[in-house]
Amino acid sequence: MDGKVGALCSSILSHHTDVLMISESWMTNEKVAFADAHLASSISGFTSHHAPRANRRGGGLALLVRSNLKVTKNKCSSYQSMEVMDYNIRSGNELLHIVLIYRPPYSSKHKVPISCYLYIRVWYTNGNPVYITWLFNHSWRHKPAHG
Repeated sequence: MDGKVGALCSSILSHHTDVLMISESWMTNEKVAFADAHLASSISGFTSHHAPRANRRGGGLALLVRSNLKVTKNKCSSYQSMEVMDYNIRSGNELLHIVLIYRPPYSSKHKVPISCYLYIRVWYTNGNPVYITWLFNHSWRHKPAHG
């Protein structure tokens, strides 16, 4: 989102977007307030939710939702191997469960534990519809770490 709020707002307006999920927002804690102020001055009627990346460049997740929709943050485990946001969005009787995931490229610092895949599987087996968007950088050359 860094430096692209104007283009983002233009896209939201032209496509009549209600919910926008962003992976690799490149937001940091310091940039969130500035981006939200820029967004508010460019387009009205949206709330933003962020999971900025701390202490590193890149990554980060963002969720933009029309203000007339009820947004609830779901309890979500934290992982060193991926960034996750888990929300319910309600409009009247309709419920939209969304999950945003960013998985950084494999490195010795960012191994892929089996628990990462098991966590994702839970959303498919609970019987409720869920919409997942992710940027899942994975190399088949590296085996998942156990744990």
